[in-house]
Amino acid sequence: MKKIFVAIVATVAVFLFGNTNVFAGYWSDYFNEKNPISTMSSCGYGGGGPTTWESHSNAYTIMVGGCGDFTDPFTFNKTWYTDNELYFGVTGVTVKSSNDSIVTAEVKDYDFSKEENAFNEYVKWYNGLSLDEFNKIYLDYYNNNDGDEKVEPFETKPTWWEYNNQLDDYNEDYKTEPKTWWEAYHLDQKPTNAVEIYTYAHDLGKAKITLNATDKDPINIDWTISVRDFDPWPLTGDFKNKAQGFVELLNNFDKYKDIIPEKGTNDWDNYNFSYYVEENEDLSGVINALKGKDITLYFRGYGAIGEESYYLNGLDIKNTVDKGFTYEHKISMETSINKEKIEELVDLKDAIYIDFTYHGSLPTNYKLNVNIEDYLYSQFMNKYSCDKYDYNSAEYNACTDKAIKELQDYLKNTEFTLLYFNPETNQMEVVKDKLKPDEHGNITLEFEHFSSYVLAAGYEMKTPVNTTQTNNAQTSSINVIFYTILALGSLSGGIYLGFKKKINL
Repeated sequence: MKKIFVAIVATVAVFLFGNTNVFAGYWSDYFNEKNPISTMSSCGYGGGGPTTWESHSNAYTIMVGGCGDFTDPFTFNKTWYTDNELYFGVTGVTVKSSNDSIVTAEVKDYDFSKEENAFNEYVKWYNGLSLDEFNKIYLDYYNNNDGDEKVEPFETKPTWWEYNNQLDDYNEDYKTEPKTWWEAYHLDQKPTNAVEIYTYAHDLGKAKITLNATDKDPINIDWTISVRDFDPWPLTGDFKNKAQGFVELLNNFDKYKDIIPEKGTNDWDNYNFSYYVEENEDLSGVINALKGKDITLYFRGYGAIGEESYYLNGLDIKNTVDKGFTYEHKISMETSINKEKIEELVDLKDAIYIDFTYHGSLPTNYKLNVNIEDYLYSQFMNKYSCDKYDYNSAEYNACTDKAIKELQDYLKNTEFTLLYFNPETNQMEVVKDKLKPDEHGNITLEFEHFSSYVLAAGYEMKTPVNTTQTNNAQTSSINVIFYTILALGSLSGGIYLGFKKKINL
């Protein structure tokens, strides 16, 4: 009877107050599946190594990025084959955490066998190369790169340590040939009594690890475990239901406030968290949890065209959003979910249709950049058949100059209008007219709600027009060139780098 009563009380509590613990335990579950953490977000070995016996701070941040690799084919990689901290010449080492629910650690002996094997294998491989084999690898690598500077073959093969002298930016050059792995690592003697500290995260937060050793003063390692990128494929492993992790963090703000990342000072990192939006992902939980908090979220990866990123601060959110909210949209010259109805109302001939998957109110006004310059340039190039000439020839340059001149004139003398199809009144409305592209070729469009829109260089209404911009209905003839050449431009703009170098509109 007592068990039944408890179950009833719990059910009533959920019914009355909502399930306030829906996402509880997300981070503890996430870290329970992970390997020991290091000061790097797992790029293979290299996150750990010899550490001075003194108190210090460490930070582990879940984020997306790359570590790169060693580029020169003959580099001897003085990597420590552990992601953990190493201590030499210590005995009787013990470890204790100030908060086992956030971070724990254990001590293990370390024998340097991987470093020794790597050194021996490298020297054996290098010394076994003939001069011809050496030069082939050397020339294939350096002369196949995109750089203009080319290298000449060696007349005499250098020793491995002579060759590495020119590459060693972190340690003093080798004065003589190292005979052992520890000499190659610039150590005076082979280290003994070495231990590594395996550290395990169990939740976001801050905690202190205390190390004790025989005949040494205790030291503290202050750990901060945080997250920066909510991405489905961070370096540390797959996020599962990453939206739940973000919502749990914000719904337990007092618990996690000490590990909220500070916003960067540059335009490209002026945010607290980044969030990769997957196709048709429901963002309603994320948006509603963010509302009212001075935290900036950097959405990225959602756009089919236009701006591939969007910054949203919780203090700017005016409205909660319904389930199914997404920034997903499609832009096309060919089709729209309301194309037939739009064509009954306005003579566009061809048009750029912008259809948002979600229809309804937004958390706050939304800005979308549509880039037209790059694609327009390519189409003017096609108009004059510039590709039939050899690249960078006199004919090619003259042709591109003609395309650039026409593009400049077109952009200078053309204004655009954003039209909205109102399904309730079955009419077209002018949202904004007299739009001009900026110096990068972007037209910035601002929306108060998501629905179906049309971007036009001109139009002629078949029925009276409603306008949210002006009381005077705008009418003009379509610029046919624009609609025959404009398609899905994007922010990348990388296809026409030669054009970007040649002209600054």
